[in-house]
Amino acid sequence: MELWAVARTNPRLREVLRRAEGAARRDLYRVVDEVMGPELTASAAYPAVAELTVQLLRGMAISDVLYREDADRDALLERWGRIVRPLLTGSSGSGGPEGAG
Repeated sequence: MELWAVARTNPRLREVLRRAEGAARRDLYRVVDEVMGPELTASAAYPAVAELTVQLLRGMAISDVLYREDADRDALLERWGRIVRPLLTGSSGSGGPEGAG
């Protein structure tokens, strides 16, 4: 994240960082795809959910620098699961913790 901040004003670093981040980003999406599995990645809503998931993970990584509360992180991931599962499965969802995974 510190390199990203410096890259705002350093064009050479920005270009190098974009290339490196591109490779890391592809790998991150590959992992997200594997975690979700073929049934969920087949959903028309999946590309948007994958992008939001990656952004959520990045935000959590930044927040963890200052706030390392497992309960808060677990609650956030549970809410994320309850929201995205119906989008990906076409179900109405029950709103309970079982929708978190």
